[in-house]
Amino acid sequence: MDLAELLAAKPAANKAIIPLDIAEMLHALQITQPAAPTGATTSGVVQLGQKRRLLGFADLTMDPALLPDALFFPFEYSEENSGFRLDVNISAAAEALILDTVSPIPSFALKPARRVSIGGGRTLKETLEPAPEIQQIKVKGLKAVLRFAAIDNSLVVTRALLPPLGAADDLLVVTLEPAHFLFGDTGFGFGLNAGLVIDDRLDKAPPSVPGRNSASDILAWRGIAIRDAELFVPPAIPLLGGRAIPISLELGSPSGVDGSIIVNLPGADGRPDITGRVEWHDPAATSLADCLPTLVELVASFQIEGKQSPAYQDEGRNVPGITFAGGKPLRVRARYTRDPVGGSGMRFDLALESESPAGLVSVEVGGAGEKIFVTAATLATALVADRGLPADAGADASGEALHLLLLSASALSSYFENEGSVVIHGVELASEGRTLPVGDQLRLRLDYSIATRVKTFHLGPLQFGMEPNRPMRLRCRNVFLEVNLAESALKMFRLGFDDASLDIEDPGGWKSASPGSLLDIIGVRNGHGSSWVEIDLRCRLDLGPLKISGATVRLTLENGVEPSLRGLDASLDMPGVIDGRGSLRLQPNGFDALLALSIRPLGLRATGEFLQDGSLTALQILTDLPGPVPLANSGLGLFGVGGMFGVNAALKQVPAGAEPVTHYLSLLHDEAPVLRLPEVLEPSKGDTAFGINVRIGTLPDLGVAFLGEGAVMLGVPDFALRAALRGQFSVQLET
Repeated sequence: MDLAELLAAKPAANKAIIPLDIAEMLHALQITQPAAPTGATTSGVVQLGQKRRLLGFADLTMDPALLPDALFFPFEYSEENSGFRLDVNISAAAEALILDTVSPIPSFALKPARRVSIGGGRTLKETLEPAPEIQQIKVKGLKAVLRFAAIDNSLVVTRALLPPLGAADDLLVVTLEPAHFLFGDTGFGFGLNAGLVIDDRLDKAPPSVPGRNSASDILAWRGIAIRDAELFVPPAIPLLGGRAIPISLELGSPSGVDGSIIVNLPGADGRPDITGRVEWHDPAATSLADCLPTLVELVASFQIEGKQSPAYQDEGRNVPGITFAGGKPLRVRARYTRDPVGGSGMRFDLALESESPAGLVSVEVGGAGEKIFVTAATLATALVADRGLPADAGADASGEALHLLLLSASALSSYFENEGSVVIHGVELASEGRTLPVGDQLRLRLDYSIATRVKTFHLGPLQFGMEPNRPMRLRCRNVFLEVNLAESALKMFRLGFDDASLDIEDPGGWKSASPGSLLDIIGVRNGHGSSWVEIDLRCRLDLGPLKISGATVRLTLENGVEPSLRGLDASLDMPGVIDGRGSLRLQPNGFDALLALSIRPLGLRATGEFLQDGSLTALQILTDLPGPVPLANSGLGLFGVGGMFGVNAALKQVPAGAEPVTHYLSLLHDEAPVLRLPEVLEPSKGDTAFGINVRIGTLPDLGVAFLGEGAVMLGVPDFALRAALRGQFSVQLET
């Protein structure tokens, strides 16, 4: 027989309605010493059944190691005041009660812990560490009587937890041994130095919390009130962790666990002032294992405006200090959340906020240090590709990437004007799991913008630069910055560019100067690898059948910011007559195009060159004949012919003091086996230049024994004559 069956056999009790939670507890108490089922007064001994739990609003269980001695409780049933009361003295279980450490989420199960202090002063952290030598969390001091009653003609059975006879009539306070525990592996923990106030009465309430309303202020509330306790925040949370926050909250019915607290932690020893908000919202909570906060939000404010970083020196180079702007103030908001409804995961977010128009943090060029910083941010992705810097933050174990980046930027900053800025717009850290994703190392994802202006540079006859007050604006995303709080100086920071992207938001006011205003800038785009920026050009002149394609200027990081020109292809297309493809070379006042031609009516292949240099216009064509033409009975044959004609052109003078043959031979090399028109002609208004070229070789062996070229050039009306012959013996004719 159990106590529920005993009440069913009593006429004064069997008509009362027993709530389900009370009925469940009465069924768990089995009568071991027979008691008379009739009569107004009945006493005996009950044993706690297999459930081994006490209280309906919070879970307290029994230590199986102490079975069965601690499970026997004396009881007494009596009838009075038109009703009954049933008292069960559970004081015998006082030394056997343990805290229910099992959580619906295994990784949140309670673990005994001890309080430790790490460091001191600015680096002081107050935290908990597991105490594996302690197997259980014991509940001490629960000497009480459970009273089930329905008096004054009440139709509903109630339950109350009362002090034993002779004790003060007040709510019970129990303590825990040990007083500190962790919520699984989360790093969060409680310190219950003042114990737990157990409220299972309708006539009393726990001590109120100054300054706020609590669920326990209502007399109908039942549960465990936690007063003057401490919440330990994981030290893994940078800047904000390792703090013990004073808290008070309630765990019980009807609200489960529901509470919030605002705390203000004053700064000291360089630490910022911190405002914290802790919330518990879990209506299904029944044990302390369910009291892991559903929200912990900590906010620290930093004044960034006007702060200066220390100067840096290495390898004989000085990297001056940097003055920062923005962040008035810069707020670091750390938010930890968990979903109490069936979720087994946690989420940790770290956000930086600022109401400053200059962004979270910004640097504006005002001195050498700021200029180096802006240069480093501008060229970061290209520098990593070109200088072999570690692209992944995890591979950069000593801050080498940032170290080399600053040194490289120190050397390259001379290629930029003394203006520009870097503005950090976003810093993100978000991770989910059963444990916090951070330790001494914090991995952040940065999003920043750059405004910079490149100094004017030359590329042969081309000149490129940027207009004042129209800087180029770039956006760099997905740059990872890993901060190791255990290190100092630059070793604290590790850079990662694996997923970084550099986009040009505004190309700025680029301008160019080209010979004859031949080329215009049509676009600026970011490059790839060590190519930082690429400038696209197009030809602005209409040259009839001669077409000139666009070109690209690449700014690469080789020996400084090194410009190079790609493209400028030329083509000639006269359907049915002549067509050709080749390349174009810029001259001081024009261009020189060299084409491989196909002369359709004659079936000949030729090399053509067109020169436009200011007023000078010249054309030269050299062709190989289909077969050698015999030159009388000389044994020689004519293998090729060519001609040249130039308007406003004169034969170029040999430099003073130079020997003519040596001079012209010095212009020939493997990449230029024949003289180009710019080497032999120069502008001269009103003059005309003519030229003829022949290719002669031995006829019987098709030029094997001898093959040579001869040229004669004539300039009028200012008479000038040039003649040259070049030959080779015992060479095979190239085909």
